[in-house]
Amino acid sequence: MYETFTKCFKLNVSEMYEYFVDLAKCFIIFSKHLAKCFIHLFVYN
Repeated sequence: MYETFTKCFKLNVSEMYEYFVDLAKCFIIFSKHLAKCFIHLFVYN
């Protein structure tokens, strides 16, 4: 039972890690996009 638990836990940790990495990538892309929008607003106004 303990082995199954550790396998499951390791799997969940790696899945969570991948999820957070994806989330971070999305956040970086979004913030870059937001920055571009702000630059356009300030430059062209």
